[in-house]
Amino acid sequence: MNVFRGPVTFKAAFSGIGFDPIEFFPSYEKVSKAVIESSPNKGTLLKIEITDASTFDEAIRKAKEFALCTAKLLTFKFAVFQEFQLIEDDLTEEKLLPDGNTAVIHHCIVGVGIGVNTTSWTTLNFRQSVEVKKLLQKTYHFSLFYYDLFYSALGLTDPLAKFMALYSLLLTLCHDKQENVDIFILKVQPTVSTNPPYRARKSGVPETIYTRLRNQIGHVRPGTTVEATREEMEANLGELLKISKALISKQP
Repeated sequence: MNVFRGPVTFKAAFSGIGFDPIEFFPSYEKVSKAVIESSPNKGTLLKIEITDASTFDEAIRKAKEFALCTAKLLTFKFAVFQEFQLIEDDLTEEKLLPDGNTAVIHHCIVGVGIGVNTTSWTTLNFRQSVEVKKLLQKTYHFSLFYYDLFYSALGLTDPLAKFMALYSLLLTLCHDKQENVDIFILKVQPTVSTNPPYRARKSGVPETIYTRLRNQIGHVRPGTTVEATREEMEANLGELLKISKALISKQP
């Protein structure tokens, strides 16, 4: 039986958040440990230790799966889209020979590096680094669908599409009721801009600016244009990100 083990390294463009190497030990199949670091000179590097994979393809597949999970958590933590690319593997294959001896074969792939282009950044302090480590070790997060939705939303470049995707995430977590979305938003942003809903609500809950903008795209609203709505969405995108993170953080 062949066994593959060793480090597989990924790199993402520098997100503007720097931190020293953080070692963590996730409960993830075929992954014994991982180390992540981020700096303006190196970008964000993730080294994953693979253990006991039965084939080379399985080793690379598991490393890529784990890298994607890590990217989703980092994207949520810092609200900056992260996408890892494989840049190097140094896997060792232990192959049992017919005579009973074991042959050790080294596999090495060097991928394409990612450029680093930034002029300013923030460096995490010790407490913040510990928070990142705790988050990355909570592997049950990996199966939660709202991290996928958040990651997909931040991967979009058009502000209108990003706004609509984030609002859709809020709807999903609020049982597909805009009124529930507005109730939550008013709790975390009591001074948010509001207006009477297009259709009256029995509860009297007003419509927040985020719901109004969403509906200006989702429905025909006289006196509005897509161009003007897109500009408003872009101006309010940062606050909608905060609201989305706050609601995700409240999930069990």
